[in-house]
Amino acid sequence: MIFLFSTLQFSLFSLALVIAGYIFLGKKLSKGEVDSSTIPEPLGALPLFGHLHLLRGKELICKKLASISEKHGPIFSLKLGSYRLVVASDPKTVKECFTTNDLALATRPNIAFGRYVGYNNASLTLAPYGDYWRDLRKIVTVHLFSNQSIEMLGHIRSSELNTFIKHLYKGSGGTSIVKIDMLFEFLTFNIILRKMVGKRIGFGEVNSEEWRYKESLKHCEYLAVIPMIGDVIPWLGWLDFAKISQMKRLFKELDSVNTKWLQEHLKKRSRNEKDQERTIMDLLLDILPEDIVISGHVRDVIVKATILESAKHVKIVSWEDTVLRKAHAYSSTFGNFIGIPRSGLTPKPLSLRGLRVVHFVLARLLQGFELRKVSDEPVDMAEGPGLALPKINPVEVVVMPRLEPELYSSL
Repeated sequence: MIFLFSTLQFSLFSLALVIAGYIFLGKKLSKGEVDSSTIPEPLGALPLFGHLHLLRGKELICKKLASISEKHGPIFSLKLGSYRLVVASDPKTVKECFTTNDLALATRPNIAFGRYVGYNNASLTLAPYGDYWRDLRKIVTVHLFSNQSIEMLGHIRSSELNTFIKHLYKGSGGTSIVKIDMLFEFLTFNIILRKMVGKRIGFGEVNSEEWRYKESLKHCEYLAVIPMIGDVIPWLGWLDFAKISQMKRLFKELDSVNTKWLQEHLKKRSRNEKDQERTIMDLLLDILPEDIVISGHVRDVIVKATILESAKHVKIVSWEDTVLRKAHAYSSTFGNFIGIPRSGLTPKPLSLRGLRVVHFVLARLLQGFELRKVSDEPVDMAEGPGLALPKINPVEVVVMPRLEPELYSSL
């Protein structure tokens, strides 16, 4: 659990603070609305490039920003190409940014990833704040994640968790070593994908369509946070041609699968197959008329962008929805864990749903198994690049059943 909170904290500051500060405070500085002389700035800014050279190297950007913060204080600014970035790590300032001033920080910059992979910023987290974002947010909160729709899809969570427990039991006992975080990844992926489109992947399965989709999503997490020089120096965007080619290739892979699944749903609807399991994609098709166009986005694009957005966060969505939306519940234990992007714009009923998933999974896991470390060495917590800062080395444990064998076989 410590790793999960560490991952989310780094993800929060490297994405939410950096991007939000980049788009909002940077613009205000350029317009003179904020006195830039009161905000510390590291020396050594280069002409045209600014402080970009300070962010070079293999060390994670969030850690580099933390090092700069130790020297220049909890609030500082960086000149990144044509824009100014303001980084805030002071708890009070962060709280004000993502509560009192949440509306001012609601928009998102037009980055390359959103254009080339995110269906031209058609997903909720990539769309700039405006009419389209408000319309899509209403669809998501009122229809897709209403109490009725959550209850309708609730059996999927129980079914997938039973399958997870049975698979874990087969590999338990003796000295068998289990990569537990990879199994959690499969579990989360199956819960999300089955709710979204009615698909799943077997534990340990490879080379299936769903498995390839999952692997593409991993690459997606990496490209989502990879630095693009064109995002800060537009006239040098041509230097990103290799990364843009990767994004276009990745989008082609993901979109081909999303399109196939969408066509399957449309065919089932045309045949009026009532016995099929209802999914989020079905709900979207119920809500959105075939000829609808919202801010230039047609129905099929909105549907596919929403599905991709949900699947893209397979590694962190359950934990993130719990911790970030319910941060105050953990403040006494984990310190000043505050700063929730768009928290002021998020309906409070959503805050408990991720929490239920976490409680449900952990309760079933600890009820059925005893987990032991493979060795007495501390768990390697080194993070790698990506949206959720995934661990470089998986967590390996020895799993011992706690219950009678017939209780596992009856699941």
